[in-house]
Amino acid sequence: MTELSTYMRGFKTYMAKNATSLQPYSSDRNWLEFAIPGQTVCHINVYHDFIKKQIGVALMIYQPEPSPIFERLAQNKIEIENKIGDEKRKRLEWQPSNAVANPYACILVVRGIEKDEISNPDMWTAHYEWLMTYLDRFIKVFSEELA
Repeated sequence: MTELSTYMRGFKTYMAKNATSLQPYSSDRNWLEFAIPGQTVCHINVYHDFIKKQIGVALMIYQPEPSPIFERLAQNKIEIENKIGDEKRKRLEWQPSNAVANPYACILVVRGIEKDEISNPDMWTAHYEWLMTYLDRFIKVFSEELA
């Protein structure tokens, strides 16, 4: 088993141990995808990218450009960022779709991780706590915003 799949399996175990009712409906070696109630074109991904040395939570909007959902959410950007962000991370990354580089729009928050954190499973619990915090915030805020 690779370190990538071990990391995400560890996150799923962490979620189960912490009595969350959230269950991913799709997964890969480096991401888990969660549904937003009532949405078919928007999903929330929890991911890690060991090459870029980051972990993150992202709202993925599966619409061709320009995405009307992305544009509507961008009109409430400051309000959304205030609800999701904290003292360290007030801003989210807003990435509109681009037919060449990125076919899907997304809104994400990322956290850099150090190289020694990647290979040390003892450090992963802190990552999992951070991911759960933002996963909960994303689901709550975007469920309301997309209703």
